[in-house]
Amino acid sequence: MKKLVFSVLMCVAAMSAKAQVTTSETVNNVYEELISQSKSDFVFNGEFTGKNLTTMYVYQKADDTLKPYMKYEYTYAADGTLTTKVTYYWNDSQKEWSKMNVVDTPILFAKK
Repeated sequence: MKKLVFSVLMCVAAMSAKAQVTTSETVNNVYEELISQSKSDFVFNGEFTGKNLTTMYVYQKADDTLKPYMKYEYTYAADGTLTTKVTYYWNDSQKEWSKMNVVDTPILFAKK
């Protein structure tokens, strides 16, 4: 889990340093980087609407199975700017996704 959190934090830091405004292209690039990590303890799956990544699922490898771990939902403005990211974690006792965090990105990445 520490590796995943560190990896996600590094991706967010890279996005912040490289662009004032997070776009669907930036989110897609982070997704492509994550799925290319073959030695990871996690597996990633994405749902797209057109070229925009709208949902990313993270599964943890456990023996010969994949266990649901995290889910991220992304919404975009018409110009492709990321407007909202919702993070969910898998609640194993209830067997459902539970909301963990909502970030409205225009507040964080407002154009100057």
